[in-house]
Amino acid sequence: MTKSAEQEAALTTACRWQARIGGGDISPEDRADFEQWLKASEHNRQAFERAELLWFKLEGLRSSAWATNRKTPPDLAEAVEPSTIWMLGWRLGHRATISIAAAIMLAVAIILISPSQKPTLYRTQVAQTEDVTLADGTQVSLGAETRLTASLSSSERLVVLQHGEAFFDVARDPTTPFLVTVGQVTIEVVGTAFAVRRSNRSVRVGIAEGEVAVSADGQTDKIMHLSAGEQVETNLKSGHSEVSALDARQIAAWRWGELVYRNAPLAEIIADVNRYFDGQLTISDPAAADLTLNAVFNTDDITGVLHTLEEALPIRVRQLRANRIDIRMR
Repeated sequence: MTKSAEQEAALTTACRWQARIGGGDISPEDRADFEQWLKASEHNRQAFERAELLWFKLEGLRSSAWATNRKTPPDLAEAVEPSTIWMLGWRLGHRATISIAAAIMLAVAIILISPSQKPTLYRTQVAQTEDVTLADGTQVSLGAETRLTASLSSSERLVVLQHGEAFFDVARDPTTPFLVTVGQVTIEVVGTAFAVRRSNRSVRVGIAEGEVAVSADGQTDKIMHLSAGEQVETNLKSGHSEVSALDARQIAAWRWGELVYRNAPLAEIIADVNRYFDGQLTISDPAAADLTLNAVFNTDDITGVLHTLEEALPIRVRQLRANRIDIRMR
């Protein structure tokens, strides 16, 4: 198979996966199959990035929080509007819905993802943070082991956060909203400063300055408007979102070498620490994972973090072998 044929096959499969995920038609077994496919090749990963970006574009063509500022050709918007896809699928059956969505994604891929809009990839390694400036002047700080892509044009500014966390200080442009997608969560702003964190369990958005609009699972009729000092956390499994007050010190504190927690579960803390540790920390006891803690840690002192955890919580930290550490209840 030629390279172009491999890429086309990967994009076809990626569109079908994204259509199933976006439509909620995926079981835990299917999710495992998807993860295995995604890791199988670089072609698959790149294809899914395009499919994820395209799915968001289809969902947002006519239902953006700032839709009045956008111009979409009526025939194209009507053809790909998600409600049209799912209504037709209701008549033909749920599996037909998935096929229709995937087919439409492929059909408009060339229109919506042109070479000039090819996303720019930014990534950091374990224990590495980095500050970058996007073409529009937006300042982005990437946390450790973070991966995101940015697509900027005269008509839109779109970032896809695939892993990790980032802080955005968005250049103001009232005519072109700045969008960040994290799985099925979408953040839309004109010009403000905010942090986004993606974990296996949830997506958390914290506002430092200005206001943002956050929606989950494409539910643009349930947009949450947040102001400075607020955060929202969306559970990726249930889709439930909870808004709460936010300590300003917690907003992307990793930028100055701190990890700040308020009543945080140990599972979340360990997931963060793993991104600053050249090894692997695991929690083998489910009861330990749910223990909560208030703490401030230094990202360059992992030994100190583990010592504090063992003193503050009823857990035992045990080194299994070089750079492999297990945590369980005492």
